[in-house]
Amino acid sequence: MSRIHGVTIDYETADRITAATLTEYRDNLQSDINNHLEKGTWMHPEDLAHNTKVIAAIDVVLKD
Repeated sequence: MSRIHGVTIDYETADRITAATLTEYRDNLQSDINNHLEKGTWMHPEDLAHNTKVIAAIDVVLKD
């Protein structure tokens, strides 16, 4: 169990919350990239490269 600021949740719940948050973040990044590539929305070139790396890293973490 983890206790932070008076709230206690089990590790399984914490893992599910973390996985859901990471999945949503990854999906948002992928959506931004897709919009840039398919619809021509502006994205800084460094952000495109960075977001691609972050998506790959999140995929590795979620597989564990």
